[in-house]
Amino acid sequence: MRHLYHAIAIFVVTALLVSSPAAAQRSSLAPIQAQADGKSTETVANISFDKCKELMSEKIEALKANPMGIISVLNSSYMKIVRVCTDPGDVLFTCSEADQWLVVTTSPMSADRRCK
Repeated sequence: MRHLYHAIAIFVVTALLVSSPAAAQRSSLAPIQAQADGKSTETVANISFDKCKELMSEKIEALKANPMGIISVLNSSYMKIVRVCTDPGDVLFTCSEADQWLVVTTSPMSADRRCK
C-alpha cells in the first residue's frame, strides 16, 4: 500500500510539472495565498531539494495556518508533499529531489476531507 501512495504522488507531481507553460508561473515565490476568486494557480521554481524543503517550511509558517490544517501527504528521502488548509482554499507544496523542482499549487476549494 505504501508503494501505491509513492507511485500516486510521483504521478501527480509529474503531471503538475508537465502542465502547460501558461499554467505554470516561474517566479521567485512571492507571498503565497490561496485564491478566493475561484481560480487555481501554480508556481514552479527550480531549486535544490534541501533548499526546497527549507523554503517550504518558511512559506508554510508564513501562512499562519492552524496546525491541524497542515497535512503531510508524503515525506520521503526523494519527495515531500504538504497540503495546507487555509480559509480561502488549499495550498499544496511539492518538493522533488529527482528534478529539483518546487511546485506550489493553490486551489479555491479543499479536496481533502481533513480540511473541512
